[in-house]
Amino acid sequence: MSTLYVDEYGATVRFSQGLVVVEKDGEELSSLRLQELEYAVIQENCGITSSAVGAFLRSGVDVSFISRGGEYLGKLEPAVGRNIELRKAQYRIAEDDAFSLGIARALVVGKITNMRTILMRYARADRQMQADDAVCRMRSAVDSAASCQSPDALLGIEGTASREYFAAFPAILDDEWKFEGRNRRPPQDPVNAMLGFAYALLENELERAVSICGLDPYCGFMHQDLYGRQGLVLDLMEEFRSALADSVVLNCCNRSIVDPVSDFEERDGGVFLNEAGRRRFFAAFYRRMQETVTPKPGEAPLAYREVCLRQARLIADCIKRGVSDYVPFVVK
Repeated sequence: MSTLYVDEYGATVRFSQGLVVVEKDGEELSSLRLQELEYAVIQENCGITSSAVGAFLRSGVDVSFISRGGEYLGKLEPAVGRNIELRKAQYRIAEDDAFSLGIARALVVGKITNMRTILMRYARADRQMQADDAVCRMRSAVDSAASCQSPDALLGIEGTASREYFAAFPAILDDEWKFEGRNRRPPQDPVNAMLGFAYALLENELERAVSICGLDPYCGFMHQDLYGRQGLVLDLMEEFRSALADSVVLNCCNRSIVDPVSDFEERDGGVFLNEAGRRRFFAAFYRRMQETVTPKPGEAPLAYREVCLRQARLIADCIKRGVSDYVPFVVK
């Protein structure tokens, strides 16, 4: 199955005689059979015809829209899932403080564990000590999060661990990439530009997983209700940020997949991937999503996209049983 990414200004996606066609100014840029397409990402400066919308909705092709800066805008969505009993149970149990704290604890433990693993995996030999110091402190943070009894204290632990992680980020980047801390809206350097774009693509993936399971993406447990915020999607993103998004950024930097100069542009007060850079990064991200991993010993290998779905199903199972024994995904 294929993934379609459309970001060329003025390009239009249409559907004709079983083919999904991308064209611009009357010239065909690419085409593929609808049956071969699993997922499409369309940038806001591109178009899509009503016939293509209908074909995607009938065939179950996931279509997401992003801004020029890579921010997630929304998606084409067919009729809402039929599992109203699951969603009603989700709403009820989200009011249970003990249940929400149990889920949030597991998510934070998974997030910090994965951040530690990424630091250990990517640390450069000449900067090992800087990474090791952060890894040691984050080990203590995992223990503190696992036994935390307060939502506010848990968020404090998570925030401190994230700052430790990004403070050590220069220790796992090649010298040509400068990073002085996390910033966004707009990003001020190429690394932050890629991090923001990666998180938008990851949000797309996890909203898809949550919707397939019949859950409400806006009703979270760690991320409580806030108008317009996909709380449950952001919940699940926590354990995957470093394992999927950050690792792709690191590979693009350290393996010269993306160039720090020619693949970026300055505009709107920030630094963003340009058209060529977005295409390279998008390809790297979806190669990662197609890689396989064994979530637990003895289980069959799954593509990372299926791991996202697996974790959403584990959340749904916790909701159905009313027990917050969620087990986060951790990379080895």
